[in-house]
Parts: sequence; structure tokens; C-alpha cells
Amino acid sequence: MTLEQQQQQQQQGQQFVQCFHLSMDDLKGMIKEAVKSVIPTPPVKTIEAAKEDGDNTETDLMTPKEVCKTLKVSASTLWRYNTVTGILKPKTKIGRKVYYSKSEVFNFLKTNSL
Repeated sequence: MTLEQQQQQQQQGQQFVQCFHLSMDDLKGMIKEAVKSVIPTPPVKTIEAAKEDGDNTETDLMTPKEVCKTLKVSASTLWRYNTVTGILKPKTKIGRKVYYSKSEVFNFLKTNSL
């Protein structure tokens, strides 16, 4: 189809589709950029950001493994404390990792006999 024919069709109200070749990687890149422009990525809290927010140093935070060792309970019991009974809640979440406050763990240990 020539350029003149395309212009005549546009004037007559007819639509046409122009095709071009794209590699799969180029298409993926275009889609990713379009999605990023519409949906912003959520901020990920880092240990440095936790310090700036007023949280104490990373030594005040305990991993679930450390909490289990300190309380002498299994991981499933710690999970139950958190979700079912709500006795001991995590202090912060950094990325996908959960951390407990050392002071809250020791307070829990003092007030509850295991």
C-alpha cells in the first residue's frame, strides 16, 4: 500500500494497522517500563532506614532463630505466639525478613514462665 493510498483511507475514515518487527526482549523491556511508570515500586526498609526512624542499632533486633534459641521454643511455637495468641509480635520487617525487639523478648521472658 502506498503512502497516497494510506492518506486516502485516513481521509475516508478507515483505519489501518502498521506492523513492525520487535524482538521478545525489546517487547519485554517496553512492557516493564510501562508498568513501572504506572505502578511505583514499594519502598524497602533497610537497617539504615530503621536506624534513622529512631530504631536502635541492629544489635537491638533479633532474628526469629535467635528468639527461638533465647526462649527455648520451636519456630512453630514462636509463630503461634505471633499470629494466634498475639503475645509476642515482631518489631519490624526489613524486606522479607522479620525481626523482634531484644528488649521485648527479654520482657516477655521475665513476665511469662515457659
